[in-house]
Amino acid sequence: MHFDEALSVAMLKTLFDVTVVRTRDIVKLEDADMRVDVGGRFNPDTGDFDHHQPDAPRRANGVKYAAAGLVWLAFGDRICGDKDVAELVDRVLIQSGDAADNGESPWKHLHNPTPYTVSFMAEAFNPTWLETDLTEEQAFEQAVEFASLVLARNIAQAKAGVAARTLIRQAAVEREDPRILVLDRKLP
Repeated sequence: MHFDEALSVAMLKTLFDVTVVRTRDIVKLEDADMRVDVGGRFNPDTGDFDHHQPDAPRRANGVKYAAAGLVWLAFGDRICGDKDVAELVDRVLIQSGDAADNGESPWKHLHNPTPYTVSFMAEAFNPTWLETDLTEEQAFEQAVEFASLVLARNIAQAKAGVAARTLIRQAAVEREDPRILVLDRKLP
């Protein structure tokens, strides 16, 4: 799972009643109304939002679209209700995720780039001057929930990485042929 597909589903959920089926099964994909990050095609008219093809589109500034960017390209104006707002969200959030998903520096093509870090994500919970119904305390609690999830997932990832190193070292010691390393499970 990558940010582009999670963000794509989050976007689509703002507009549609979405049931998510994560699969690469061709029959299930053909039966779906939309396909995100799978299928090898980009065509909003047929509900295809994949960027894994040689002719995948790039923005005018050179940033290659990932699935999230393709969904945003098709629906961003509608999600935001304003083209200028959609362009700003693309520039601030979507493009950096798209670039990273495509193995590019999120800053490579951007003029005066600012990385969209986890700190910026947390700061996005601050109420805007237009949100008079959201108190700073409520926003802080939302940011704490977000930070708790980020912390928990990073701890889980780190624990798995340390455990994997131990298993790989053990397999290296136990191997019969020094050219072959056999693992009994998927490891990072």
